[in-house]
Amino acid sequence: MCKAFYSAYDENLCEFLSADDIAKAMAEIRETVSATIVTPYPSGFPILVPGQAIRAGVLAFTEALDTREIHGYTRGVGYRVFTEAALSALAVRDEDGAADADLGREGV
Repeated sequence: MCKAFYSAYDENLCEFLSADDIAKAMAEIRETVSATIVTPYPSGFPILVPGQAIRAGVLAFTEALDTREIHGYTRGVGYRVFTEAALSALAVRDEDGAADADLGREGV
């Protein structure tokens, strides 16, 4: 998570995708990885953290929420995620066995 958190500060490594775009990516078996903490309010408990793969359950949960305030998610723009190029570059850097090589893996 540490590498994902700090990598998210580089605008060139990130893009915004709508829930529909993420669903299409999942259908194409392409991993979509959060670049930010996403926290609905209330309750204030994060549902995504940097480096966590976005899954259908998270999209369904967010859609079903009865709240207008979701920190880390921008209505009309979407979720801030890492680009495919960024994921590839970060994965290559982690092949040396770095301790935080979990970027993009579920449950990070």
